Amino acid sequence: MFNLGQVVMTRGISSLIEKNQIDWVGIYHILNRHVRGGWGDFTRKTKSSTTTPL
Repeated sequence: MFNLGQVVMTRGISSLIEKNQIDWVGIYHILNRHVRGGWGDFTRKTKSSTTTPL
């Protein structure tokens, strides 16, 4: 759907990795879903307002 620019890690994600609550494979899947436009479970109104600026 679009190319990612620079990808950085927040302190929150870093903390989840340190606590073994997510691993690099999980992060890859989340980013891959995001790039393909998989925004998760939104209402139709929220999804429309989120994708309109794109």
